[in-house]
Amino acid sequence: MTAAVSRGAFVILTLAINVPVFAQPAASVLCQMDRIATAGIGDNGKSESKGEPDEGEIVLSGLNTANPSGSGNIGNEQLQIMKRTADAVWLVEKSGNGLADGVGVITYFFKTKIILYSKQELLTTTTGDQPFGLIEIGHCRPSK
Repeated sequence: MTAAVSRGAFVILTLAINVPVFAQPAASVLCQMDRIATAGIGDNGKSESKGEPDEGEIVLSGLNTANPSGSGNIGNEQLQIMKRTADAVWLVEKSGNGLADGVGVITYFFKTKIILYSKQELLTTTTGDQPFGLIEIGHCRPSK
């Protein structure tokens, strides 16, 4: 604390408070995704995983707000912030669109602009609900 006296009876006090400052991500980023793997139940009823490459895009919007959203191949989804640090934000996507019911977890790292995405859901099929999951990684850039 610093005190300074000016002419007259006024005293001016200056306080220095250390407040953590989080890195501010771009308001909206476009992410080029590469699918790493999928897992599900095969026709034989046993679990199977595939490493078939697949590419796509995810747009994250409102990253510097309390109500971010994400859009990709099935439309726009409201996301929930699970955790935010100076280096990253963890977001949850809840799906329940009649074709599948589950959650997706998105982690976006501000400094490296890397995104990790994993999804676990029950797919509705003609033979009943089937567990399904996928893992993707991508690199993001500010969208224009």
